[in-house]
Amino acid sequence: MFSCLIVEDDPSFSDQLTTYLAKTTLFDAPLICRTAREAFSLLNTIPINLVLLDYDLPDMNGLDLLACLPQPPQVVMTTAHTQPAVACFDIDAVADFLTKPYSYPRFLRAVRRALGNQLQPAESQPASKAPAAREDKYIYFKSGRKLNRFVLDDIVYAEAYGAYTKVHTLTGSVAINQRLATLQNELPRNRFLRVHKSFIINSLHLSNLETNRLHVLSYKIPIGITYRPAVLQFMQQAGITAPIS
Repeated sequence: MFSCLIVEDDPSFSDQLTTYLAKTTLFDAPLICRTAREAFSLLNTIPINLVLLDYDLPDMNGLDLLACLPQPPQVVMTTAHTQPAVACFDIDAVADFLTKPYSYPRFLRAVRRALGNQLQPAESQPASKAPAAREDKYIYFKSGRKLNRFVLDDIVYAEAYGAYTKVHTLTGSVAINQRLATLQNELPRNRFLRVHKSFIINSLHLSNLETNRLHVLSYKIPIGITYRPAVLQFMQQAGITAPIS
């Protein structure tokens, strides 16, 4: 089961979100805060998988709250207005933006975007072993109006590309209709690693490491300062000695 924090000052919407969360059968009973100050205190105390965050809070807006958190969890922003959407999507932690009032199907879509492949253990087991094998080998992303199939092993790296992500493969590059932070949640974490605000690499194609960058095939990918500890931990767990310190 996943943990969720609802940050919402309107009881009618927090009640609706609580009902929607229970309907998914994926979450424990949510914690509820009415102000950003309460939420800040709680988020610095206990781990949370998902935050359903109202943009318009009485003491500060949702973006101001996220700016105060060094490593915010995945967030679905909610608001009665569409104007903040662009600013919200510039924040990596914001997986989706729900405009009030929202339906249950739209809410569920936002949850799936936020939690990505973390949902796999909570969902029902596949009917046979064959579909699971295919899931490990392929992944599907929408590009424009088309749904494209990608062979996971063929993905070399992914690069932030404005409101999109450019996926570089052994055979070429494709821009897909989602942001890098959302893509990160959908790729297998045992082989794909976020090394920079703008880059995710496939460790299968890692060819060389330096202090501030990695070589993935012939590509040189920078290592972001805030991502260096995670890169080092990943390399140590993989048994790779790297000059990253």
